[in-house]
Amino acid sequence: MKTLERKNEVDKASQKEKIAIFGVTHIPGSAERLMLLAEALNESGFLLLYETALYSTLLQQGYSLEKALQFTGYAPSDVVFAVSFGGDGTFLSSLHRLSDPSTPLLPINSGNLGFL
Repeated sequence: MKTLERKNEVDKASQKEKIAIFGVTHIPGSAERLMLLAEALNESGFLLLYETALYSTLLQQGYSLEKALQFTGYAPSDVVFAVSFGGDGTFLSSLHRLSDPSTPLLPINSGNLGFL
């Protein structure tokens, strides 16, 4: 019975539209703002895929990511769009880590300058 329930959860997760999340949390308050965004996206029915370093950092800071997955290297090619949460460097790094160059990328500046 539990195997069947788990299979249904996996099937439901694979049917959701996926969003890749890149980001940094060293700026005061940025982790809280990122998690507010993540909560809104979860409630809208998206499956969030966090870049591994960000995923680990958020777990270490005590955030619950039980409904999220992680990826290493390039964002999966089946994401609907990606979010870059940080500064200009995070934005540029995120651009280079999209598997499909036509994937839309939403940059959210959590830094001070935000030149780009």
